Amino acid sequence: MYRSRIILLRLVPVGLGGKSAKSKIFLNLGIVMANGGNLVPVPWYPVIWNRLNLPKHSIIGWLAIQCRLLTKDRLLRFNIISDGYCDMCLDHLEDHTHLLYRCRFSVCCWRLLADWLDINLPDTDILNWCIRWRCRSLMKKQIVITAIMAMIYQIWNARNICRVDN
Repeated sequence: MYRSRIILLRLVPVGLGGKSAKSKIFLNLGIVMANGGNLVPVPWYPVIWNRLNLPKHSIIGWLAIQCRLLTKDRLLRFNIISDGYCDMCLDHLEDHTHLLYRCRFSVCCWRLLADWLDINLPDTDILNWCIRWRCRSLMKKQIVITAIMAMIYQIWNARNICRVDN
């Protein structure tokens, strides 16, 4: 009973309103509805909502892990912009994978972070690596995750600064 109360607190109703439960849309902050209406925690919950993360880092990480950041490829699909090239390297179409893992700027940032933390990071999909990564010390894992979330936020912030300055 105690666990079900905690799970229900993680669901935030937004939108439509109405009196019936079916008329509400729930913002997925870490719990998904499975078949049969059972609440099942998502595997990325402890990474995104790590207690050491700043809230702004968690929000950007949450959008990134769901591929919901407004990158140029998404803006092109909505016909909001006409140029889809990355503002930081001007070589490739800006999507989540390119922006966070393959752009020259991002690769340099990840290399510096890996050297500073003395860990081996994969070339792509670092957020999913955090979910699977096993470490003897829980505190070390939380610190590494916090640094990775801060780096994702800083890459997104640098992209936005480049976009405004161009």
